[in-house]
Amino acid sequence: MIKIADFQENFEAIEGLSLETSYGRIRQEDDVVLCVTIGYTAEKEYGWFELYDEKSGGDDWYAEGGLWFDNNELTFPRLA
Repeated sequence: MIKIADFQENFEAIEGLSLETSYGRIRQEDDVVLCVTIGYTAEKEYGWFELYDEKSGGDDWYAEGGLWFDNNELTFPRLA
């Protein structure tokens, strides 16, 4: 089995984003330039991500979260 090595990558992405609540869509924007960081620590079998819009520095669009692995298999969040 190939083990995932520690890493951290930073890159830009351009995406259309939408913010919705139980009341419906409250904001939508096309072609948002996002600054993205994704990383992984082999010792803890844990990864993370963070993204924010470049224009407002994250005031308009921001997200972060964790990625949990077990034997190189992503266990949470589950991907469909």
